[in-house]
Amino acid sequence: MNIFFLELRNQRKGALIGTASICGVILVLLAFFPAMQTESMQALANAKLEGISTVLLAALGLTNMFDFSLISAYFGYALQYVALAAMVLITQQAVALLIKEETDGTIEYLCAKPVSRDDILGQKLLAHLLLVTLTMLTYALTTAMGYLMVSDYALPQAMEEAAILFGPERMGLSTEDLRHCQKVVRIPTDDPETSSLNLAQSVLILGYELIMAAGGEPEAPTIKPAPHTEVEEMYDDLTDALLRIGFLPPDNPGHWLMNIKKIFNRSLLTSGECNLWRGVCRQIRWALSGREKA
Repeated sequence: MNIFFLELRNQRKGALIGTASICGVILVLLAFFPAMQTESMQALANAKLEGISTVLLAALGLTNMFDFSLISAYFGYALQYVALAAMVLITQQAVALLIKEETDGTIEYLCAKPVSRDDILGQKLLAHLLLVTLTMLTYALTTAMGYLMVSDYALPQAMEEAAILFGPERMGLSTEDLRHCQKVVRIPTDDPETSSLNLAQSVLILGYELIMAAGGEPEAPTIKPAPHTEVEEMYDDLTDALLRIGFLPPDNPGHWLMNIKKIFNRSLLTSGECNLWRGVCRQIRWALSGREKA
């Protein structure tokens, strides 16, 4: 009696239904990804999360909001719940492995056959392991197909993707880690006494080199200049402070202030920098008023 094939035949319907259901969920989640790239959807998601308690957000892994406009962040977060659903399905199949015959009332018939109980359990386990393996492969293929349909990568580009593996800062990569790598990168240093860099420095240098190798330039930080009214208010405070300390002549301070304005205008002051200089001017006035009272 071939219990292995009997078990496959008994479990195939449930396995097919469960696998098809989860594959459908994967495709639906991936099909929803393009909508998550819009700013309006991001704003809606953030607004919904603001109304949820911090305890629940921590339990769901949403303490720090992910950038769901990236497919790796979006589906990486969703995948943990897909994996949880898959584990529930596999657990149900594992329970059925042990109780199905007893529930159906065929346990006596099975045990009456010239097969030991160890053989029965072993063949049933092999059948379930095969079903689980096929199920996982189906999930992987469905995810890959959905990923390629909704992402900007073509199949050749996706196959050429690479990863950089960094080891712990204290000891670096182990021999076992290096066995999984195709290339080993070493960052040269001039000083023999500092032949190794810390992890943060290594990540920074390699990230910069990858940007340069791709033919791109690091994006300059965006600076939002202060409104003209704030700059003029800062100039008024500065003029008053410089007059109080005798730096500007009282008869024509605007003329002498022009050179100072040229310096500030070249630097595109931000609102924070204007507030900083206004604070300096207030401190000057406060110090002068204290000296006058003394």
